[in-house]
Amino acid sequence: MAQPEAGTANGRKSHLKAKAKVLRCCTPKLTREQKKARYRKLADRMIHLRESRGDTIEALAQATGLTVPQIKRIERGQSDSSIAHLYVIAEHYETTLARVCDGL
Repeated sequence: MAQPEAGTANGRKSHLKAKAKVLRCCTPKLTREQKKARYRKLADRMIHLRESRGDTIEALAQATGLTVPQIKRIERGQSDSSIAHLYVIAEHYETTLARVCDGL
């Protein structure tokens, strides 16, 4: 089976999935409260990033190809956000995922 090219959408998705798998293996187990605190901190950062650029949730959704409900879940800190979704948002704002998630 042929490997997808690195520059293609499929190549990028498989690359992100591989990174996610590595991160899950290296992340220490957290309590429920610790996870909630991290999600809330990430949510606050994403809201700040969006608002500091003057974007609405709808504008961000259209620019990134994510849905409005996906972005709202991220901004509520409601669930474990997909690394791929966070990467797309960071890329849209011309920053890195590492910078967005620094210290979490």
